[in-house]
Amino acid sequence: MLDLWILRWMRKGSLPAEIGRIFHFISEAVTIGLCLLWLSGLGFLALYAMESPEKFENPKLWAKVIVVIVLTINGIIIHAFVLPEALRDLSRPLLFGVSRTRAALFLASGAISGVSWYTAFAFGLFRELNNSVTLTLLVIMWLTLIVAASIGATLLWLNSAAAARKPPSSSPPT
Repeated sequence: MLDLWILRWMRKGSLPAEIGRIFHFISEAVTIGLCLLWLSGLGFLALYAMESPEKFENPKLWAKVIVVIVLTINGIIIHAFVLPEALRDLSRPLLFGVSRTRAALFLASGAISGVSWYTAFAFGLFRELNNSVTLTLLVIMWLTLIVAASIGATLLWLNSAAAARKPPSSSPPT
């Protein structure tokens, strides 16, 4: 949800001030969700170790572990760098006055977040992937989606920035 609001913010140029409180609430809920994801995942790994060690041979399991590790590191980056800067002034366009390096960090972290949450969910849901797809292919597909999402977010940002720089159109003299 947070990622969708950020995309809207990029398109519209500003958000109402009360959205800041909602962003904080949602980011806390995401942190709790990530902790629950770790707890349940570690619980499953312990269960597999005791009852079904052969499940450790499933490449999908290790792909999901990689995704969740990256999602965790990315979440730390978002909480430390992205959210404080983004919520500094909601009345200005997102990434307004931010260096290109920082903008790239913001856009990439958003792409990693959006893609990785859905990927972790899909890896948990699709049993058809169990032992039928290699770890390399699963990781390449995930990384490809991240790159595509990053490019899409960058193009949206560049388009929004170009539109913001455009002088307002004036009506022709009568």
